[in-house]
Amino acid sequence: IGTISSPFILHPSGFVQTIPLKRGWNWISLNLENADMSRENLLQTLINPNIENDLLIKDKEGRSSEYNSNRERWSGRLRDLETDEGYMIYLENQADTLRVVGTPVTPTPIKVVSGWNWIGYQPQGVKTINEALASLSPSNQDIIKGQNEFAEYFSTTRNWIGNMKFMQPGKGYKLELTNAGTLAFPARKKPSHY
Repeated sequence: IGTISSPFILHPSGFVQTIPLKRGWNWISLNLENADMSRENLLQTLINPNIENDLLIKDKEGRSSEYNSNRERWSGRLRDLETDEGYMIYLENQADTLRVVGTPVTPTPIKVVSGWNWIGYQPQGVKTINEALASLSPSNQDIIKGQNEFAEYFSTTRNWIGNMKFMQPGKGYKLELTNAGTLAFPARKKPSHY
């Protein structure tokens, strides 16, 4: 699993998902599950007394949580994270790397609504947008956005067109749809045996 440029690191408690974060806002998602999906457990690698980064994480529903490095504690209503949702996380002082330990998620269907959805990317590998969103029945001019790129659906060509070509682990996405539906990411193909 993984590549030379994006390895999957084995940890005694499972795999490690590594997500580089810049100072400021980052759009993220998780594709590993842990028995403890609390913010305190999953975001613990960002709590470093030497860096003293204040953190803010929020979801589409408007729930948020903040870590105050001076008080050394969390506050807020967003207590547990899910693999099917995208999140925005803010680092106040400097860039850091989020490392989450867990087992790979088997992609599960995600209900999407008409309007904006913040979706997590559950597959373990990179997929083209057309491949990743194949289970949807998009309408003309539906939009998917990553933090720095986007694509728009054109019904005449039945393709997502824009500077966003791929979806990848660790990234969070915003998906605007005309019609509600269910997003089912393709399952990972099992290797053939000889």
